[in-house]
Formats: sequence, C-alpha cells, structure tokens
Amino acid sequence: MNVDKIMNNLEKKHPGEVEYLQAVREVLESIEELNLTVSSHLRFRGSMMKAM
Repeated sequence: MNVDKIMNNLEKKHPGEVEYLQAVREVLESIEELNLTVSSHLRFRGSMMKAM
C-alpha cells in the first residue's frame, strides 16, 4: 500500500480538510504497520515450519 499516493489523491479531492486528512493518514499508517508486522510474523513462522 502506498500511503503517500493515496494521500495525494485525497488531498486533491478534499483540499483544506486538515483534520480529515490527518485522521486518514493515521489510519493508513496503522494498517501499513500492522500489515508489515503480520507479514514478518508469517515469514518467520514459515521459516520455522521448514526447519522442522
């Protein structure tokens, strides 16, 4: 997910909506962080399963 690309599109559609855009950015960054954590966990788990 490209947070900056999404935000650029939203800023064009909702200029001046500072609070809305900030809230959206925070949600997107949280989702992105969660996605990275889950992906990392799954890779680690997969490597552990192969070692067994």
